[in-house]
Amino acid sequence: CVVNLSGCENYGDNLFGNDNCRNACVDFYNHMVSKYNVEKRCCMIGASNGAQTTINASYLLGELVKAVILQYPLTCLVDHYEAYSDHRAGIRNAYGITNSSITKEELIKATATHDVKHTNVVGDTKVGYFPPTKIYYSETDRVVNYQVNALSLFELLDSSLKVVEKVKCGGNHGDYSHFNPDEYLEWFEKY
Repeated sequence: CVVNLSGCENYGDNLFGNDNCRNACVDFYNHMVSKYNVEKRCCMIGASNGAQTTINASYLLGELVKAVILQYPLTCLVDHYEAYSDHRAGIRNAYGITNSSITKEELIKATATHDVKHTNVVGDTKVGYFPPTKIYYSETDRVVNYQVNALSLFELLDSSLKVVEKVKCGGNHGDYSHFNPDEYLEWFEKY
């Protein structure tokens, strides 16, 4: 098995999967395919805030994404906004929201096409494909609430008959126990 590994920075941190993030990943993908001898179909890994970026980039790339792995993922902007107050200003900034007392309905509208739980449309195009997804989460994560993010996404995908697995890990947010390269390769090799 030949594995090509590469990664990209999404034009800065704390962009919560917005257009800059997902477009940076798509630009990186297009660069890699046009400049190097790599497969056109890729696999993606996203951790924390990067999980939201991975999901949003895979919306744009569609079936070019074979499978994804999400580590201690932030997957629902609206629920995360309500559950973790330290990220509220960052989410508002990433989506150009100036009102700090925004309602849930306004937040759903402002993050539409970027929040997997509250939309399945990008622009005017319905998202018909969601790649096989493996989710690593921790019940002791103090940054990204696993119930409103990892398990919520798992239930959404599972009930939609998408290919999805979940793995409960120990430790807090970013703990190295969530990183298991052998398992990752095994997951990706299935697809």
